[in-house]
Amino acid sequence: SATVIHATDCVDYRNYLSWTGEIELTGTGRDLALANEHLYLVEGSTVRIFDVADPDSPAEVGMFAASGWVVGAEVSGSLLFVAVQSSGLVVVDVGDPTNPQALGAVATPGQPIGLAVANDHAFLTGGSAGVWIVDVSDPSDPVLLATADTPGWASCVIATDSHVFVGDGWSSGLQVVDVSIPSTPVLAGSLPFNGEPLALSIADDRVYVHLGNDGLDELHVVDVTIPETPMDLGSVRLGFSFEPALGMAVQGTYLFLVRPQVGLLVVDASEPSSPVVVGGGAADGALTVAVSGDRAFVAGYYGFLQQFDITNPESPPELGGVQFAEGVEDVVAVGQFAYVGSHGSFRVVDLADPYAPSVIGSIALASPTDIDVVGDYAYVVDRNTTAGFKAIDVSDPANPVVAGSVDIGASANDVVASGDFAYVAHRTNGLRVLDISTPSAPSLLTTLPTNSAESLAIEGNLLYLIDDGDLLVIDVSVPEAPSVIGTLGGGLFTVFDQLWAGPGYVYATAMNGLMIIDVADPTTPDVLAELPLPGGAFDIAVDGDFAYVCGVTNFSVQVVDVSVPSAPELIGTAFTGRGEGTISVVGELLIAGGWDFGVRVFAAHCGEITGVEPVGTTPSGLGRIDVSPNPSSSTFLFTLSPHSADHSEAAVFDVRGREVRSLEAPRARSGGFSLGWDGRDDGGRRAPAGTYYVRVKSPRGDATARVVLVR
Repeated sequence: SATVIHATDCVDYRNYLSWTGEIELTGTGRDLALANEHLYLVEGSTVRIFDVADPDSPAEVGMFAASGWVVGAEVSGSLLFVAVQSSGLVVVDVGDPTNPQALGAVATPGQPIGLAVANDHAFLTGGSAGVWIVDVSDPSDPVLLATADTPGWASCVIATDSHVFVGDGWSSGLQVVDVSIPSTPVLAGSLPFNGEPLALSIADDRVYVHLGNDGLDELHVVDVTIPETPMDLGSVRLGFSFEPALGMAVQGTYLFLVRPQVGLLVVDASEPSSPVVVGGGAADGALTVAVSGDRAFVAGYYGFLQQFDITNPESPPELGGVQFAEGVEDVVAVGQFAYVGSHGSFRVVDLADPYAPSVIGSIALASPTDIDVVGDYAYVVDRNTTAGFKAIDVSDPANPVVAGSVDIGASANDVVASGDFAYVAHRTNGLRVLDISTPSAPSLLTTLPTNSAESLAIEGNLLYLIDDGDLLVIDVSVPEAPSVIGTLGGGLFTVFDQLWAGPGYVYATAMNGLMIIDVADPTTPDVLAELPLPGGAFDIAVDGDFAYVCGVTNFSVQVVDVSVPSAPELIGTAFTGRGEGTISVVGELLIAGGWDFGVRVFAAHCGEITGVEPVGTTPSGLGRIDVSPNPSSSTFLFTLSPHSADHSEAAVFDVRGREVRSLEAPRARSGGFSLGWDGRDDGGRRAPAGTYYVRVKSPRGDATARVVLVR
């Protein structure tokens, strides 16, 4: 069997950027402005005002209704400036946010597109008309002063006291307008780009340009120390997006961008010559973003205002990955290897070095849809071929071989293996039960007809099946005669949803997020809890007290604490930057497989355990525990400081806090005392591979160390 030698540590996802919630809107949020603990959200012809003094509980306190479609909003002091497509600029008093009052307005010669405000002046872009400059020193009587005619199509705009920076379309790039004398603006400089500026931000002497190029977006850092000669210092690729985004915000050296197909992106521009994407979060349809302190707010299509905690604006870093030319359908990680089904092939990826995973073996298969691995065999179904079930010998991971196959008809969706049997969800034929006692000669044992079998999970003698929108509980204690003993109806599930089963509970992805089903009485399964997740959910893996949930288009894996199944809690996000469709967890690694990026490796979340002190604690009177070797496949030696010999007890616990082995008293050694663990439980059985904790309790205090047992 495979040996786990992952050379990495878990990470605490709570310490990184995370999604904290959402507010449902009635329409599309197209612009955001944030000032004085209030958020101003443009939605159609209105500007909705939220009190965000408590960012975890935004409260709507007011609304301003414009006479037409609002294309932008800016706040300066107690004034809200609103660009209305059909009429021009409106100035609104928001000194009392609960009762906004229009003070004055001015018509523009055409339809405004973008808006910026600085130094008692408003600047509105008008496409081919250039930039209109409005004096707002008297808010009750704004005056159109002048027009700056730019050579291209003026759209996004930002302003300082003396200069206006304009995104001027594909051919004209960034235009710089000197407005030190607002009534006589002068085109002072420009910087061409191979693309169209979509959004601009400014901080100190840096202008940040979100550039679109037929969907292949980039972020450019531009030095405007001398505004007349802007210099492109560096850029970073942001990947592909079908639709342009309008929003960007800057805080310190971090840029917060939004893209409809991605969500929130965070770029670290502390090194202007080499900015880098360091994080992000799922927010489908994102169009605009506003940032203040430790919170980011994102709005866009689909009618939601999303909230993110950016105390640490970065996401857990990707460790490594393998790029494929074709999309990944399924990935299952066991021990040192990940088994990957992608269009046209079955691959074995070596995870020994998670920073540089590599394909070490492969065979051609038409379209491996789903995989389960038991022992030395991977069981694979292919929905597009009639010989849709294959047993692949992976005892030599570098040379996988199809050992046996059986014709089960096309349209096989999912497979799980248990003991001498494999179970296949077949869309047209129902549940297929196969005898795999001889993997080289699998055979179809029986079929349980259902309406449209999609996804499977098994726990003991109970099989859970999503079928035509419902959950079926099937008794397979007699595999030759499976029988439905319970049903959760109501069409709660789709053809895309997946299942994971554990003792007493089934975890399911759902359109809006995670669903936990109580199956303590399998004859009456019942929804125990639902947790909305950004972008919904598609695949799931559960490891101890934590569920990992990914979506198709939300470009992230959500980490959920399910230690209390009735109250699941989202605690963090692994951001892939691309769409993923399948995940697996092994040891301290999270493996994500994507339809457009191959396989990516992240560190798994560090879970806490019940009844054992966290790793690294060294209470007074008791020194640290040194472990050697670690990881180990057999024996661990724990060395303690000399004064620890008066311990009262020592034991090994699993990640759920259950005692696995009571250890003997320590033996004196040079420099301290030691005790050992042979990798077995109190019954003398080999403990399974995984993470364990040794705890030494003493009248002087306790100490804990973490170990990884490999097989």
